[in-house]
Amino acid sequence: MLKETILVCISHPIHAEKLIQRGKALAKAFNGECLVLSVDTKAYDELNFNQLQTKYLFESLAKKYEVKLITRNTDAKNIATAIAETALEKNVTQIVIGQSIQTKVQLWTNEPIINNLLKKITGIDIHIVEVNRDFYYESDSYERGNHAHLIEEDGHYILSFDSLTNDHLKGIFFKEHSTDFSNGFFVIAEPTELKVIRIHEGIAQREEVLANTKI
Repeated sequence: MLKETILVCISHPIHAEKLIQRGKALAKAFNGECLVLSVDTKAYDELNFNQLQTKYLFESLAKKYEVKLITRNTDAKNIATAIAETALEKNVTQIVIGQSIQTKVQLWTNEPIINNLLKKITGIDIHIVEVNRDFYYESDSYERGNHAHLIEEDGHYILSFDSLTNDHLKGIFFKEHSTDFSNGFFVIAEPTELKVIRIHEGIAQREEVLANTKI
């Protein structure tokens, strides 16, 4: 008997959990496996803080529902291609995708992902799930991230943008727009998760750094 493999495609934080729940339910019904796919159209160090929070949420949901999270990078025009390639690589038999929410202008200028996807795959069932139409607002209260380091000094950690040795913690710093000081978040990307450390006036408390890193 062919093993059923369900691929759940997620993109928006307000839809992700509902789609994963649907995928898990299908996997349970067919005694199969559920995989989750997130397609990034920007590199890690080009993400704004809201996008990074979304990435962190997806990783947390994958842990919560005990599913494997697959992340692929591509440009916005090739999302359907990335989904199709992943489906073929993982021998997927069913795909779960959220109903596209597009304005009339978007419909005129862009082919819906589902239409593009249907042209690229055969023999795979596609489940289109109706999703919440609430508007998702991405705040621009943080500047785009900059490469930075945390240096241990006098019982705490100092934020630095100088090029340093590997002995210091490397990450991306996201500064709050509404401050003249270095207030924001320092994010360390690890293979399976993101570590987020609060920075206040250029300083991170030692306790928080130790709680979020392996030093």
